[in-house]
Amino acid sequence: PTLHGSSNKWWKRDIVWLSRFGLHTPEIGQIYTFIPPNDPEKRHIKRITAMDGDIIRPKRGPSFLEIPTGCYWMESDNPNNYCDNCMVRQAMQVSGGLLTARATHIIWPPKRWCTIKTEVFEHSTVPISKRYSFFGINLPW
Repeated sequence: PTLHGSSNKWWKRDIVWLSRFGLHTPEIGQIYTFIPPNDPEKRHIKRITAMDGDIIRPKRGPSFLEIPTGCYWMESDNPNNYCDNCMVRQAMQVSGGLLTARATHIIWPPKRWCTIKTEVFEHSTVPISKRYSFFGINLPW
């Protein structure tokens, strides 16, 4: 589900359970909190939609982008959300060392209690290709 966090009232926002287990084995579709590279005082929460070695076609920016080794492409679940579009970049490349925790469950409000699924939505940027290498030499296929 998309996390609900745009209300001014704390009791209407989703509160999630964060786990520090699995920081070294992230998967596409999982939601992580991380330190944004351009603002180390804050913490953001987004879904991983591509991993190192993937070649993607971002919605904004360059035509193609190869995700560097040790990095992840993070995107908002709801790019149409005012907060995601105006207050925070909706997608960004993040080093694995900046991941701080994985969101595993929605624990508030009680009517939304659930395990957060590992999934990628159809509006998300998905890898169009995977870089292959042989003894450190990148292959063209």
